Amino acid sequence: MGIDIYAVLVDLKSAVAMKEKIGVDYDILYDENLAMARNMELIHKGAIPVKDIDLAQPATFLFDANGMVIWSYISTNYRIRPETIDLLAAAEKHFGN
Repeated sequence: MGIDIYAVLVDLKSAVAMKEKIGVDYDILYDENLAMARNMELIHKGAIPVKDIDLAQPATFLFDANGMVIWSYISTNYRIRPETIDLLAAAEKHFGN
């Protein structure tokens, strides 16, 4: 399908640790100041109310070659992620085999 995969984490230290420990073969980016999360409206305001800290919501997106979102999954629970089969089905629906 010619698909590029990226993970985005909120700090460089976690991104480097994930790359080294898990040995993933895709690019891991970081969004240290939540700029991308804010731009995509993925901020959970006051997620940690005692410290008045905002966090990015866990999300998965598929983009086409023009940068348009063709599929998305946004969760309120960082432990709940889309199944790989759902990602593959969405990619096949848009891009074909």
